[in-house]
Amino acid sequence: MSNGVHLGNIWNKLSRRLGRLEGGARQRQQWLRDNAQEVQALVQRTHHAVASGRCDARGLANIIHGAVQCGLRRPQLQALCEAVAEAVPPLLELEFSPQMASNTVWALAAARCPAPRLFDEVADAIVTRPDRLAAFQPQDIANTVWAYAKAEHEHGPLLDELAAAAQRRL
Repeated sequence: MSNGVHLGNIWNKLSRRLGRLEGGARQRQQWLRDNAQEVQALVQRTHHAVASGRCDARGLANIIHGAVQCGLRRPQLQALCEAVAEAVPPLLELEFSPQMASNTVWALAAARCPAPRLFDEVADAIVTRPDRLAAFQPQDIANTVWAYAKAEHEHGPLLDELAAAAQRRL
């Protein structure tokens, strides 16, 4: 369970399970409170794996996406966001994928976790390589635009390129 793929899978399965609870967000938060020790242990194990570099870019995206979807609250969520925001930039060149990039910035924006360095580095990784932008699917474009707007992170060249890519697909 020490690598990002497994941890991301756990977080996403937990978010799906919690999403099926009747009562919505209120019931999800109650479950998280009732299972606080187990959740904290998972957060600590995840944080350790992320901080020690045992996660690939896809695993990091899945971890933070799943944690946000679970309804994890601060300070646990903040700690994971900060760890992921630090771990992703060095992996962008080697492991870039549109889905990884869009899901990561989406999750950080949805969690309201500021990560300006990560947002800048993701934007630069996209705009400096036209082949990367060409690989973006409509969902990747939508998630990325939403994330930058939600985070109020301005990066004109990225938004211009994404707008042009979206227009070409119409």
